[in-house]
Amino acid sequence: MYLEELKSSDKVMRELIERLPKFNLDMSCNPFYDLVRSIISQQLSVKAASTIYSRFINLIGENYSALELNMINIDELKSVGISTSKCNYIKNVASKLLDEPGFFNRLKKSPNEEVIKDITTIKGVGIWTAQMFLMFSLGRIDVLPTADIGIQNAVQKFYQLDAKPSIHLLEKIALKWKPYRTIACWYLWQGLDAKIVLKKNLI
Repeated sequence: MYLEELKSSDKVMRELIERLPKFNLDMSCNPFYDLVRSIISQQLSVKAASTIYSRFINLIGENYSALELNMINIDELKSVGISTSKCNYIKNVASKLLDEPGFFNRLKKSPNEEVIKDITTIKGVGIWTAQMFLMFSLGRIDVLPTADIGIQNAVQKFYQLDAKPSIHLLEKIALKWKPYRTIACWYLWQGLDAKIVLKKNLI
């Protein structure tokens, strides 16, 4: 049903949906690990982020706890390629969970705006990270990450703009995707990765 609504409301979405695999959010089941990985991956290429995260897991173990992360030495974390600031940030996440064990469970029941407000109180967690958390950890289907470079590039390409869209323009275009903006973003990311070229008369 949601795909039909997107297709009927936006010609670009219709074309992407018809040419790409069916939407699959591929959610994780551990928000704590998601947030740690997201912080480690910030401002890195996909390949570099994957390499450093693999080294991190080799160091601490796959099933690490908040206590283990909180106690590990920063120099050990830095030895696998994590910057000093990111070491402190992921320890902040661990400390938050130790101070409030039900933190992530509480977020599951909170509205999007409240999740962003609460999670960004952890130093090192910004708006983009909070939005990715909403999408891929909590499975919220109406999130628009306006600061995401991939989304900006995809909108510029598929909506045939001369430059990357401003936040205002991106929000305006995305009005047609509500209340399924996460799903629309998924198709934009997929379309960019697949190097899809759309017909010029769609816009």
